Amino acid sequence: VSASFAEILQNPRTKRTSMKFRARDAGGFSHYIELVGTNLHDVPTVRGIVIYARDVTERELAEEILRESEEKFRLLAENAQDLIYLYRLSPTSGFQYVSPSATTITGSRPEEYYADPELLFKLVHEDDRHLVERFWRSPEAYVEGFPAQRWIRKDDGVIWTEQRNKLIHDREGNLVAVEGIVRDVTDRKR
Repeated sequence: VSASFAEILQNPRTKRTSMKFRARDAGGFSHYIELVGTNLHDVPTVRGIVIYARDVTERELAEEILRESEEKFRLLAENAQDLIYLYRLSPTSGFQYVSPSATTITGSRPEEYYADPELLFKLVHEDDRHLVERFWRSPEAYVEGFPAQRWIRKDDGVIWTEQRNKLIHDREGNLVAVEGIVRDVTDRKR
């Protein structure tokens, strides 16, 4: 591996390159190694090569765990019966994510939510809109739950929903997004 790496660096046009590979130590444990190489050259000749190697096993394993976790969340969210969403408030308002179950619950596809940042609010029955307005005036008061409210489906049917929210703050404590789960509780209300 290092021979081909060095060959790349011997080309005067190459200033810097890097590569990652797996290697086993004397104890048989597998490690991720990253090589970063820089050549020292005066065109047209290379005067020397500096190669820096570091063990990036912890970083690679953490990224692998994160990728697996994201995949599990995606599969869970995309197969959930509840509507799951992430609504960002900053830098601009809009839906970051809407689960496919939105179509079943509201009749509107996720793409429609992405195109219209106000769609979720427009679905709320006019007699229950005061609940949504109250939430946006004081979101911290509704973290544990949201009172049941009526929504108007795209086909004009009325459903009852319950909603739970999680507020997302930046490092300075500013509210930047809301994660939500909406459940159709129409049968229970009946």
